[in-house]
Amino acid sequence: FGVPSSWVSVGQIRQEYLVNINIICSELSLEPVGFVVLPEAISHILKSEEGSPLNAVLLGIYKDTIEISVFKLGSLSGNTLVSRSVSIVDDVYEGMTRFAGIDALPSRLILYNAKEKELEEARQTLINVNWEDFEKLKFLHTPKVEVIDPERKAYAVSLAGASELADVSYLEHPILKKDSALDEEKDVTAEDLG
Repeated sequence: FGVPSSWVSVGQIRQEYLVNINIICSELSLEPVGFVVLPEAISHILKSEEGSPLNAVLLGIYKDTIEISVFKLGSLSGNTLVSRSVSIVDDVYEGMTRFAGIDALPSRLILYNAKEKELEEARQTLINVNWEDFEKLKFLHTPKVEVIDPERKAYAVSLAGASELADVSYLEHPILKKDSALDEEKDVTAEDLG
């Protein structure tokens, strides 16, 4: 299972969430082998794909809250949870000001955990923000805003779980495999097709 940081306390899923997970497992005849925390799983897959430790602010967009996780050189610098208001910019600003001990925030914002349309709307809103207007926030340059789609999040959870169980360091993405096959087909000419 991939769970938000707020569900975990002292390395265990908190009891109020564990009850619901047990009900789901029972009804679906699942036998869970463990759990991973979503921000850490996303950090893990990005390190696997990019070959370097993650420097980014991860923003988990939930119905009532936004989970903000700051990673510097692959290490989690901190986590905070902010209640949602009508302005995602104000919510993100409020959450990031809680990391006062960090000299400069990473200039990369990564959104996850909402419907694709909502994530894209949030991305566009955050792209249009002039971060220099916020005196309490320090970025080295204007942040790049990215989205982790639900399928990639599932790969992140799978890779993080597999690496814990069997020291797996890479997952083969069927989508990426298709894309590379398409790249090979681009060299096909009309004559080749008859």
